[in-house]
Parts: sequence; C-alpha cells; structure tokens
Amino acid sequence: MPIRALLDKQQETEGVVLSPEDIAAIVAAYEAALERLKVADRKAPMALLVAKTTLQIAREGERDPERLCKRVIQLYRGR
Repeated sequence: MPIRALLDKQQETEGVVLSPEDIAAIVAAYEAALERLKVADRKAPMALLVAKTTLQIAREGERDPERLCKRVIQLYRGR
C-alpha cells in the first residue's frame, strides 16, 4: 500500500510525528478516496497520486477522514 510507505518516509525524512489516530484518519481517507475513484489496483500510478495528494492535504492540517477524502476526490474528478 503506497500510503504506508509514504507515511513512513515522511516521518523519517521530514521528522513529522503523527499520532496513531492521525495515521488511522489518513489511511481511512486514502482508502475511501480510492474506493470512490474506483482505483482497485493499489500498485497503479493513480493509487500513488492519491496517496501523495492525501498526505499533502493532511500536511496542511486536515485530519477528518471524510473531509480529507472529499478534497482528494474533488481534485481528481475535476480533471
């Protein structure tokens, strides 16, 4: 799952400390976004893009899984 690897890398390289609740919220938003965007293959390039976008929005401070998911979806459905 790309989101786990990116979360680990972010914590190691950027010194970002996330609580277990934050991680659970980010992963839940990522999974929901993939489901709603109908991305079944977690190794697909789109899954990586969704993971990176989810993390970027989370870095801005959003931790609510539903709002985080909606923001990700808005970005990709608008294209």
